[in-house]
Amino acid sequence: MAQPTKFPSVLELVGGMKWDKDPETTQRWDMVVSYALDPINKILTKLWKNDPLLMCPMQLMTDEEVRWELKLRAPSLRFTIDQRGELAMPLNGTWQKQGTQPDGTLFPVCQIPDEYVLVAKVPIDYIKADSTNAKARRRIRGDDSTYISFDGDPSQQIHIVFNFETLEGGAGAQYEIRYLGNNPAENGRLPHSLSEALAAWMADHVDAIRYSLATFTNVDVPDTTYLVPQSVAFSVYSGPKDSNIGCLSVYIKTKGSGNEPGLVDRSFKLPKTNTNSFPIPEGYTASIIIRHKLFAERFLIDSLMKQTTDGSPIFKNVSDASSDQVPGFENFGFKLDCQLNAYAKYPGKHDRQQWSSSDIDAINFDFSKTPLVLEILEWNGRHGENPKFATSADWKYDKFEGTVKWREESRMCGTSPRVQEGRETYTLGLAKMQPTFQVVDNKVMEIVLGLQSSDWQASYSTGDPDITKAFQSIKLPSFSFKLDLNFFASANIFAPNQQMVRISPDPRNSVKMPYDVLLMGHVVDDISPVLRPRQTGPPKLCHRHDIHRVDAPIGNTADFVNALANFEPVYAKALAAISTGSEDEMDNFFKTCDYDITAEGLEDALKTVAPGPHFDLRNAPGIYKFDQPGLAQAEMVVAASTGRIYIDNQYVPNTVDPAGNIVFNYDSYTYSLVFYVTSTDDDIPNPTAFSGTRRPSDLADNPPSFEEAISGTQRRGISTSASDWLSKPGTLLALFCIDMLAIFGPPLYSIFRRWLRGKREKWAKAAADASRGIENVTQNALKIGPSILDHVFENLAPHEITAMSTVMENAVRRLVNVQDLERVTNVDDALIHEAAEAAREAYEAHCRAQLMASLSTGMHELVTGLNPIAKGVILRQIMDEGLQARAEKFNKNATYVLALVQKYTVDRAVTAATEVRNAHEVVMDEASVALAEQREARQELEEEIRQGHIQEDQAELDHMDQEIAHLEEQLDHAQADFLADMDRIADLQRIAQRDRPDAEERARRTIDDFIKKPIK
Repeated sequence: MAQPTKFPSVLELVGGMKWDKDPETTQRWDMVVSYALDPINKILTKLWKNDPLLMCPMQLMTDEEVRWELKLRAPSLRFTIDQRGELAMPLNGTWQKQGTQPDGTLFPVCQIPDEYVLVAKVPIDYIKADSTNAKARRRIRGDDSTYISFDGDPSQQIHIVFNFETLEGGAGAQYEIRYLGNNPAENGRLPHSLSEALAAWMADHVDAIRYSLATFTNVDVPDTTYLVPQSVAFSVYSGPKDSNIGCLSVYIKTKGSGNEPGLVDRSFKLPKTNTNSFPIPEGYTASIIIRHKLFAERFLIDSLMKQTTDGSPIFKNVSDASSDQVPGFENFGFKLDCQLNAYAKYPGKHDRQQWSSSDIDAINFDFSKTPLVLEILEWNGRHGENPKFATSADWKYDKFEGTVKWREESRMCGTSPRVQEGRETYTLGLAKMQPTFQVVDNKVMEIVLGLQSSDWQASYSTGDPDITKAFQSIKLPSFSFKLDLNFFASANIFAPNQQMVRISPDPRNSVKMPYDVLLMGHVVDDISPVLRPRQTGPPKLCHRHDIHRVDAPIGNTADFVNALANFEPVYAKALAAISTGSEDEMDNFFKTCDYDITAEGLEDALKTVAPGPHFDLRNAPGIYKFDQPGLAQAEMVVAASTGRIYIDNQYVPNTVDPAGNIVFNYDSYTYSLVFYVTSTDDDIPNPTAFSGTRRPSDLADNPPSFEEAISGTQRRGISTSASDWLSKPGTLLALFCIDMLAIFGPPLYSIFRRWLRGKREKWAKAAADASRGIENVTQNALKIGPSILDHVFENLAPHEITAMSTVMENAVRRLVNVQDLERVTNVDDALIHEAAEAAREAYEAHCRAQLMASLSTGMHELVTGLNPIAKGVILRQIMDEGLQARAEKFNKNATYVLALVQKYTVDRAVTAATEVRNAHEVVMDEASVALAEQREARQELEEEIRQGHIQEDQAELDHMDQEIAHLEEQLDHAQADFLADMDRIADLQRIAQRDRPDAEERARRTIDDFIKKPIK
């Protein structure tokens, strides 16, 4: 099928999305959010900054026996016209060839300049995303370096986790190392052959790059429905090889929709012409398409069913009747049949006088008998040349015609009664149109709906004032409410809590209703870079089978329960596991089901089965019959996936009170029921039963005498042919199958009970066995560990010893250099003690950083069975004890320490004395200059007086003589201090010439013993 060469016009896009056969355009996904390629890439370059606070450390060996110590920083992201996502991860670190050079020394450790980036080009079909609650983060198994992870802020409520999968060799990601610097010299740059080797290693070993963004904190607002992404897939649509004609489309499954992820083949076609197109119209750079089914069921119907007036539901039931529209009808939109929970009532009139009487029959009309139709339609010119809105809400109520009988009787004394009677006709109807949508703050679609009593079209044919008054007294239904649909999280998955798409608040330019809902807007021109807090834990590495895909979202125990309730694929796996009766199969199921299921989570789930405040009606699905004769014909259905109650095919909203009672109103009664989900000791489920009470709704506050007991039982073992199944409506067919198989609640209950009961005892025994095993391994490790550490020290290479010596000498030098001159020329015990402490601390820090890896390698066979935490504790204890034994040598009596202190004390004394001498020279120079200037000024003053230019001022001359005398005295003192310091400096230089060589030699002779061997 040919590819489009340009974006369609608004009319082409909206018109093409209308079709009376299969008009869906989302490929069965809940939403499609699309961005023009160039604008979204410009924003992504600002959003996905290479955050230096998020990084993934890696250690690896390539085939050329090169050891890499790498740190990959968080990636930048862009999408390309050739159907790829391109991640650029700045890298730095070191690389070192293994083995030794010809002279026996190790190859040098080479730094990787900051100008390098690792680029992963991932095909669009391998880029997935899903959302997860921060408290239910994936528990990673294993520690192989096959999963690069950049994690964001764990405190946020909801994360979007991007998986850039790199499986299947060449079909997955392609890697390359790019140098972004401008240094033409080769010195210090990464050799090209090593660059290729690193890229090849990444392609062979890395299965996925995971990036977690904290994107959305859900703050519930009453009467607001949130479209929060659960799983996401990406597509890039392009025409010519020109990024100006291309778009990125994000296909989204939303949380709680009850729908499966959509089709794998994601192409955007216009249903009317069955041609490929773009989901963004000309003149716009972004669009949001919401699936008709999601918008109707999870937003409109659910929201309408929640609306109340005076504490009672406004509607008894709301259903989607969009498919009932006439074929070829151009204004598709939405059509809902709403059953009003209202009655037109008139109590009647019965007037008795002595000579006359009059009667008017009662009126009791049920508005639910005829549906109130709500049509949300595309504007088609009905509203004038310049409509105020692009869509409208049309309320329609087919005219109802009724009659009321009346009778009048009068008599005169002695005469027969005179009787008049008849019927009067009245009609009710409705046809109202109102503006519907507006978009608020670029994130909420707001719908205002309402009816006034005056909107009803009531007419009657009567001239009788009493009957006219009766008709006028009827209270006609009225209501008003606002519905909000918040699409912010789904429209902005790339940006934590930031706005990427701007939608006009004027619905004429932003909202269309061809069948699916179409919002049109623009990618914002500018946006702030994403800032994330410092990572709180180490990055996670993962085995290949731990990559979570779009069709297997990761979750906790609560998510697992919801998946079972919605009959997701894991449901079949759970049934298969429990049906085997094998505990090993159950264990394997819980290990491989892709949910982080814990004993605590299962305990919480069990609380939802027992009556109480946590009871979840989804645990009691099926069809129920009432035991009471008056209700024998009523049939109550509990839906497994939603916990909704239907009585005689009518949806009945329900709530759970603090005592665990299921409370609902039906047929003028308020019911309060408790459901009992039980099983035998062998975990064979019993039929679920319920019991409780009901009382008239309008007498709810009256004494208990108005209550009557209610009970019932779940039906089982129905025998019905397949043709009868298929004759039922779709929703009821699903409920009927639940009743037939009775498969949801009891197996779930059995899974929890059987697995927990069988495992608690084994968990306790396993914990005890594991504890003993760890203790034995620990004791052996602590016995053998010191000798392994000694071996590590004994085999230190010369350059490692030199490095340790340099670290300690630098520590002592820094300590001595901060002392004043008086102290370093009169060395005391305190200074030597401080120097010993400085050397010891530097020694320990260097050893921990450099030798821990060698110790871990030497003990690998012994501690490989321990978990990383226990392994780390043992290695640290061995290192602590080994270092403590060696560090005891660093005290004020240690020959090595004394030699270092003497060496650097002499250096410091000579340096300090030289500094003082220089300071004295400056003082003498300044005093000499000041004295010469003062004498010259005295001479100039005398000359002016001699020539008679000024009068003689003896006081001024005396003052100048005093200044000259003072400066001469200062100069004499400075010269004396200078001569004294010269003698002191000469003494220190003689000491240095005598003592420094000896100190250096003693330090050199003792360094090997001090570093390698502990004192026995």
